[in-house]
Amino acid sequence: MNEIDYNKILNAISKKGRQLELSALASIVGLTEATLASALERLKDEGIISYEKTEIKKYEITERGQKYEVDGLPEVKLSVIATQDPNLDLPKVKKIFGEESSAAISWGIKKGYIQLRKEGTITRIKPLKTATQTVQELIHENPQEAIQRGIIKERTEKVLNFKELPKGLHKEEQISKLTHEDIITGRWKEMKLKAYDVTSLPNASRGGRKNFFEEFLNWVREILEDMGFQEFNGPYLEAEFWNFDALFQAQNHPARELHDIFAVNASTELEDQKLVRRVAREHEAGWGYSWDQKKAASLILRSQNTAVSARFLSTHNQGPLKMYSVDRVFRRDALDQRHHVEFYQSEGIVVDKGLNLKYLLGFLTQFAKQLGFNEVKFYPSYFPFTEPSIEGYVKHPTLGWMETLPGGIFRPEVTRPLGVKHPVLAWGIGISRLAMAKFGIDDIRLLYDPDLGVLMQEGI
Repeated sequence: MNEIDYNKILNAISKKGRQLELSALASIVGLTEATLASALERLKDEGIISYEKTEIKKYEITERGQKYEVDGLPEVKLSVIATQDPNLDLPKVKKIFGEESSAAISWGIKKGYIQLRKEGTITRIKPLKTATQTVQELIHENPQEAIQRGIIKERTEKVLNFKELPKGLHKEEQISKLTHEDIITGRWKEMKLKAYDVTSLPNASRGGRKNFFEEFLNWVREILEDMGFQEFNGPYLEAEFWNFDALFQAQNHPARELHDIFAVNASTELEDQKLVRRVAREHEAGWGYSWDQKKAASLILRSQNTAVSARFLSTHNQGPLKMYSVDRVFRRDALDQRHHVEFYQSEGIVVDKGLNLKYLLGFLTQFAKQLGFNEVKFYPSYFPFTEPSIEGYVKHPTLGWMETLPGGIFRPEVTRPLGVKHPVLAWGIGISRLAMAKFGIDDIRLLYDPDLGVLMQEGI
């Protein structure tokens, strides 16, 4: 075990200035960052140096980013090609862009460069405006998008800010901690031990407790079970069949491209071939294309808990029944105050004869009141698998009205293949956003923050 040369550390600090990156200083003195950090803390405890530690974010361009710098962003290239070719369709895009065709289309639509337009059985790409955004402009304007797309990667650098540079070298070392080796070799006898004040009180300690968000999720479960619902869960790694196809979302539908899924380079076996054939017939009759079972068997991280409802109804299709799930879903969203790459949804369905939209509005209103939200607003909306569809809003104390209570009635194209005869009320409540509104949190990322200081804030 090499001994730390404290004089070398102090000399390096004196020469390099008041602000140093920990990694750079570690390289100069030939220590690991962890060992150097421990040595600096010892020098600080002994009053030899004084510094504060901060963190800064740095971005590095990736190999993909370098390629885009040369070739241009896929969505920008697509907008230019679409302007030049009025007959540009999906097969041409896939031939030109290959594996990047989905990225070119989805980001092109999101940024308003292009739109998809059905012309009979052909989907054509129509330009809305010619794009000129460069990679450097994207990084400057939206670094989170650049990180999400793998154009840049983010790293955190620890920076040491010294209040004053050390005036002299460390002559006499005072030890505050003894190692096992110090004791068994007898080296401790030659060391100058730092004096301890045995009358001083230790720092206050806090007992452990459950995470506040986990307690909130359990509260949601209790409310739903008190309302007569039974819990049912599905896998995180899900087949596109259950996440999309069983919900009558076409394989070539733009909405599927916009779903920002985490794709997995693997597939699964769809066991119930009778159900598969019924779903295929609905797609081919309703959407007018040749349905692909291989695509339906592809695995993804599920992007919506509605996949759980489809699985449940495939084996429980006779009403009356009530089912719910409170679990995680995953989407490639850009991180911001209201969006996260993983979040919780409360999926639920009610199956019974005679149900209509007023029952759904009544349930969602009552559920919100059970959580303490007395003000709820509803507006018409659109989802691929429900008709009619609505969105419900509750009020956040600082962010205002937040969309948290979406739902609707499953379309016949969803219920027919599953063998369901009665109306099905369905919803996918944004539980993470409800928790934000309940606790007055204005950033969804705080729900997953490991910082105990954040978790111990008053009100949380």
